[in-house]
Amino acid sequence: MSKVAPPESVPWLRNVFLAPETVRSAVSADATATVMASMAADGIETRPVFIPIHQLPPYESTSRFPVADDWSARGLTLPLHPRLTDADVSDVVASLHRAVVALSS
Repeated sequence: MSKVAPPESVPWLRNVFLAPETVRSAVSADATATVMASMAADGIETRPVFIPIHQLPPYESTSRFPVADDWSARGLTLPLHPRLTDADVSDVVASLHRAVVALSS
């Protein structure tokens, strides 16, 4: 990933950044955890994209669901709420960019 930037805005639409989920297909689960830790150190909370239902206690299963497991392990959800300011978005983008750049150093 060479550039990380907020989504483009258009004058007639207010983007509320409802679900800015990021999944990096070429990055390991360990790298995702490193990015999340780096962003947390910057005061930016992230969360997993989702926890697969077969991993939740009431539905635990020994069955394998490799696609769900992969998305869960390597994806992250960035902060989202309708009152994010442009400055907030810029802070999130800057933190994500620093974390991704640090992975390649």
